[in-house]
Formats: sequence, C-alpha cells, structure tokens
Amino acid sequence: MESPILLVTDEPALAAPIDAGLKPHGLGVIHCEPTRCISMTAQSVPSLVLLDMRIHTVAWPSVLSALLTEARTRGVPVVGLTSEDPGPHVLPVVAGMHDVLLLPLDAARLEQLSTLVITLGFQFGSAGSEPGSAAADRVVLYAERSGVSGTLERGPLGAAAGKATFSLGALASCQFQGRDGRAALAALLSATGELRFQSGTAAAPVVQEAPVMESLDASLLETLEPVLSPLSFDPPPEEKTVVLAVDDDPDILGLVSAFLTKEGFDVRTACDGEEGFSTAVALRPGAIVSDLEMPFLDGWGMLKKIRADYRVADTPLLFLSAAEDFRMSIQAAAAGAQDYLSKSGAREQLSIKLRNALAPRLELELAMRSQCPARSRVELTGAKWTLLRLAELATQGSVIVADGFGVHEVAFENGELRSADSTLGAKTLAGSLALEAFLGVRTGDLVTVHTTRRPANLSGRVAETVEAAAVRCNAAEALAVTRALTSRSGVMIDVDLCALYEKFGPVPGRAVASALRGGAAPFDLLAQSANPLDVERVLRDLARRRVILVDR
Repeated sequence: MESPILLVTDEPALAAPIDAGLKPHGLGVIHCEPTRCISMTAQSVPSLVLLDMRIHTVAWPSVLSALLTEARTRGVPVVGLTSEDPGPHVLPVVAGMHDVLLLPLDAARLEQLSTLVITLGFQFGSAGSEPGSAAADRVVLYAERSGVSGTLERGPLGAAAGKATFSLGALASCQFQGRDGRAALAALLSATGELRFQSGTAAAPVVQEAPVMESLDASLLETLEPVLSPLSFDPPPEEKTVVLAVDDDPDILGLVSAFLTKEGFDVRTACDGEEGFSTAVALRPGAIVSDLEMPFLDGWGMLKKIRADYRVADTPLLFLSAAEDFRMSIQAAAAGAQDYLSKSGAREQLSIKLRNALAPRLELELAMRSQCPARSRVELTGAKWTLLRLAELATQGSVIVADGFGVHEVAFENGELRSADSTLGAKTLAGSLALEAFLGVRTGDLVTVHTTRRPANLSGRVAETVEAAAVRCNAAEALAVTRALTSRSGVMIDVDLCALYEKFGPVPGRAVASALRGGAAPFDLLAQSANPLDVERVLRDLARRRVILVDR
C-alpha cells in the first residue's frame, strides 16, 4: 500500500469497516490518534486524510488547522466524517476541507471516497494566485459534487456585505467588489467579516459548531505535536503574566518557580491541590503549572474543581509529571488540561508550552486592541476572560459565542454591562439568565466587536456583575449535579433543550440525554456505566446548559 488513507479518529474500531470497504478499490486505511496527526501524516504520506469531526480529545478545527499549516502536511487533501447532517457543509469546506461525508460509510459513499482519492490528488490554486481562489475552487467543486442550493454571505453580524447563490450545485450568481462569478467568490471568501451559509429557502442560517479558518493559527500545532517548532508570544513588558506553580515537592517547586521567574513570569506557589485551587480562586492567575501526584488533592482533582468553577474555569493549566506517558497526555487533554509535560524534559519545553497555552489570548488581545472584529475559540481563550479583557481595553463592545447548541451575546458600555441575550433553539433568554448561560459556554466560536446592537437589559459594573453571576452559576450547578447524582428517580429536564442536546451536544453525552428524557434515573445510569465519571461529566454539562432544571 504505497499511498494509504489516514483516518484521524478517537475510535480505532472505525478503521476496520472503512478499510474493508476500500480494499476492492485498491486502497487501505491507517488509524491515527488525533494528537499524532502531523507526525503520522508526514511519515505515511497518505493520499488523503479522513478527519472524524466527532473527536473530543482535540477539537477537529485545531487538527484541520494544523494539517493545513504545517509544511510537511499542507499538501494532503482532507475529507471530514460526521454522523450528523445539519445541512450542506460549505463552511468546513471554506475552512480547508475538500468534502464532508456522512457516517456510516455505505457502498455509495465508499465509492465516492475512492473517486475523491483520485480527483483530489492535485493542488487547488497556484503559487501567487489571488487570495481566496483556492477556497473558491474547493467550494465550487464541493457544490457540484453535493448538488447544494443556498446562499453564502459575508458581512458584519446582522448584515450581509456580499453574497454568492448556489442552485442545484451550480454557482448561480456572485457579485462582489466589482467582480462577477468565480472571481467574485474568491474575493468574497478572502474578505473579512462573519461568514454564514443559508441552505435553500430556510429562514435561518445553519449553525456550525466549527469556526471558519480565515487565518490558520500555527500555535495550535503545539496542542497536537510537542515535536513541532512553536510560535513564541511574549506578554507586554509592563504586564507580567501571573503563573501559579503547584507541587508538593519544595525542591521542584523552587526550581520551577526560579526558572519561570527568569523567563519573565510573575510566579506564585502552592504546595498541594487544595491550596492550588483556593489560590487560583483568590489570585486569578493567567495560567497554572501543576504536579499530578500530590497529597490531599492531586492534580486531577484540582483540575476537576477548577473546570467546574465558573470563576476560574477558563484558566489554562499544564501538568508536570514524573512519568513520560503519551496515554496520560491524551487523558490530560480529555480532562481539560492544555498540555502534559515530563519533569525529566528540558526546562525550555516548559516555557515554550506555557507561552503556547497563553498565545491564543495574547493574539486575541492584539486584535481587540486594534479596534477590529476579532475571533477565536472559546476553549482557547474563554468567554469570561474575553469579556473582562475587552471591557478593560474598550469603552464599548460585545462578545458573541456560538457552540452549535446556542448563540449568546453580552454587551457593555463605559465599564457597565448593557445587555445579555441568548438563543437556545426556540428558547430565548435575556438579562441575568442569559449572562449565566454565556458563562457556561466552554467550547465554540467566539467573536468580539467594538459595538453594541441590542436593547439594554442589564446594569452593574462588568467585573463585579460577572463575578456575582459566576457565583450563582456555581451554586446552581452544584445543586443540580448533587440532586442528579443521588436521584433514584427521573430528574426535571427542559424537554426542548434536551432534544437539542441529543442533536448538537457532545457525542458521548447524547445517549445519556436521551435516557434522561425517557425518564431514566441518573443513579441507575451511574450504576450501569463502565465509567461513572463520564456520566457525571455529562450530567454536569447538562446542568451547565440548563437541560437539567433545578429551583433556585
């Protein structure tokens, strides 16, 4: 098998049926863990990468971004796999995919895949070609293959500055910046502003869980491959980033503290997980570097408490461990840690990894300082941090986050909160409830603008009001989760939001949501599960998204 297909997925069992289905076409499949996609692609030189869009160890947009950015892999075509069909997948195609196929792959889709291997063996666009032309080529060919109908619009939120119309797979019309047809589409895709796709004659645009990669962030490569050369981002000299170091070994704590201080960080320390958590809540550090094995509360326990606390949930955290175990790094990523490093490794790696964890916030801050619309991912920068930081940098502005489950917008003016609005399926929230829902978003697209556009429904200083909302969220979530974990009968749920979660929520949690909607008791689900911690994680997510109801 000279040129295999590389399957990037969390589910190794998915490779066997695809491999068996492609063998008659003279093709074979190699399974690859998401975090090894760069090195495996570079080593195997595949004819095509199949990217499972349901992966949860690393966000699939980060994997796509890495593959398209790294010089060793950027020439390999990428095709997405998904089990959901929310409509045409034009936006992932704009982002860099060449097609999106639905699972399971039946005979017809396997035939389509084998054809793609042949037809995608060339490069779209050419060196020095006009920006956006490669994306335009991908979109036009995807439209022809899928027979898509609808409109692709580019412009500020709430307004369209440019539009391309597709009819049964053909580019029916596109006029933009004095151009027509394919040239106009290329210019449209290379312009700035929110990009949306509206399928057919639907009244609302399709909500996509993934961002459109207008510019690929090479710092995301470090999330995936520790062997890659990182980008180095230094904080402004007048603002040293506060880093909390946590370790029960005073010698190691002293070494880490001295090294990071020399590297320009303002280092504070704690000697175990309990002290680390309480110090993080009191100090609000820019990042945490923690040991794993500690008395009283280990690193895993501290991470769990931090990620469950709305006040500090978005704090970047890196683990240091005596063991050098790749499986442990996967577990750390799944639990919400930004990185995992061996204590035996070079100290320079710690500085590099730490700066990479901080890089998305620094990049977003640079964009916010420029008064231009800025975009990121919630899991990289945090909704709460972004709102507080934008309020420090601008006299007015809005932060909009969307995670496929809902869209939330919070606005401020002159240091005072002005409005908060959320749309969750057919349900809308406003004011304090919407602010709390906004703070509960942990993954998704994030956009900041220096304008406000909704009627006022909130008041109070930004920092104080957000802090009070975070405390309320902590209390409500703790109560909901405690009741759910101990309930031997069904729990109160919002049926509409539960149905929405079953469609757009994380794949591992959809079965739990379906069981709860059917009247199952959480206690029984815990008892029946091979890993009760997974069920608890889903219950916490359901409480955070207001699927599980509780009187306050």
